[in-house]
Amino acid sequence: MIARQKDKKIKSKLPKFDPDPSGKFAYKILAAANVRGVLIGRLAVWSWLPDVSTHVFTKDLDIAVRKDSLPSLLKELNKTGAKITTLSIGGVNAWIEDAAINVDFIDRSDKSWGDLSSLFEDAINEAIQEERFVLVGEHELPLVSSEFLTTMKVATGISKDEQDVENLIRYAEINVTKTRELILKYLGSSAIGRFEEILYKIGHPMSRMQKYKTS
Repeated sequence: MIARQKDKKIKSKLPKFDPDPSGKFAYKILAAANVRGVLIGRLAVWSWLPDVSTHVFTKDLDIAVRKDSLPSLLKELNKTGAKITTLSIGGVNAWIEDAAINVDFIDRSDKSWGDLSSLFEDAINEAIQEERFVLVGEHELPLVSSEFLTTMKVATGISKDEQDVENLIRYAEINVTKTRELILKYLGSSAIGRFEEILYKIGHPMSRMQKYKTS
């Protein structure tokens, strides 16, 4: 063990995030508001990846909700003492620092970012219908499918989300054909191009660009 010299100052702590308090909080809020919500975001990616070495740090727990459920959610959230912030993409964040709670309830309805509320609503319906759950602490939360999750990640155009897409394709055995259909339906042809680029980049056998670029 290396001893820290007395004249050294600790500038910060290593980042950490325990999802259990946020999972318990989200479960109770959803139940009290009688709202259906589904686990999405990086924790959902973790749920689909078999190898923990592929996990990347996250600071919060993301729940997809329908846009018409926000009034009911806010009514319950206002009882908790949480700091509530509106999300620019549509939805709200609830944060209680002392309790290690950080939850985004996302409906993705903001038109300035591209209204994807129908994508989120259909992802919720599919997860509920399939009765697919993940255990967060002692509570079961519905889990988004890997195909819907990949579509959500492609939609952002953010590099870290594209890395999540690569990992989902590599390790979660997603249905590529179904994912293409979802991307085309909710995001359009330009997003299909981004998805095909990722397939080509990782050398996926179903890459349509593989044949095109090598011909």
